[in-house]
Amino acid sequence: LRFLRAGKGDVGEGKRRYKATLDWRKANQIDNILREPSPHFATIKKYYPHFCHGRGYHGEPCYYEQPPKTKLKMMQNEGASIDKILRHYAMATEFQ
Repeated sequence: LRFLRAGKGDVGEGKRRYKATLDWRKANQIDNILREPSPHFATIKKYYPHFCHGRGYHGEPCYYEQPPKTKLKMMQNEGASIDKILRHYAMATEFQ
């Protein structure tokens, strides 16, 4: 239903969006992301303030971030590259 809404009711556009999402998930191995080791988890949590705060009125996850408090250089100094940070974000989002 979310893809149909995103396509403004156009079934063809909804299908295209759904397929694009499935292709992206496959290309980025999202279905296995929760099984991957996350060696930089503690570092990212320490320097990038973010958390899940339950669900909203319509069942959507409420995810909060504090970008101004992010210490990117500190994370990078401890080995967490931008790619690792983005992977962590995908993992946290998938966990919801």
